[in-house]
Amino acid sequence: LINFTVNILALYTALGVVHIHTRMSRLVLCSVLGAISAIIDVFISEYWVLRAINCVATLLLFTIFIVKGASVMRRVKLLAVFLAVQMMLFSLIHICFSVLDNALSGLDIEITGVENRRALIFSILTLISIGVIKLIIMLFSDSLSEKSVRVTITIEDVSVEADALVDSG
Repeated sequence: LINFTVNILALYTALGVVHIHTRMSRLVLCSVLGAISAIIDVFISEYWVLRAINCVATLLLFTIFIVKGASVMRRVKLLAVFLAVQMMLFSLIHICFSVLDNALSGLDIEITGVENRRALIFSILTLISIGVIKLIIMLFSDSLSEKSVRVTITIEDVSVEADALVDSG
């Protein structure tokens, strides 16, 4: 889900920078292909040749499926911008992961019940990813959510407040 979110944000940004218009269905299809490629990459992580083939095949599929009728040069520009934006987004996720890892490193297991801090961080990042996807859907559907709530999360003596979207699902 995190990979899907990064793919869709990177593709959307790259399309805007290169001034290529495409349908939302193509954007989602390419993002799903990228997420599937990431899952495959986990299973073939010991074989660098297969990983390289998987990566190249995914990038080629991106450039084929994302736009119809664009020149090769525009597709190459799109791919370059996509890769640059994706690196920036994954760097941002890595920074968020490191900050959360440091912030939660002092959690007392007996008080919080958190045994696997990294699983907790992954869950938090997944929830953020779901929120970003909901915002993207709202952006494309031209509707704003009227239902938002103020949420307070408290762990040990640290509280964080934020506005949250209400999801009926």
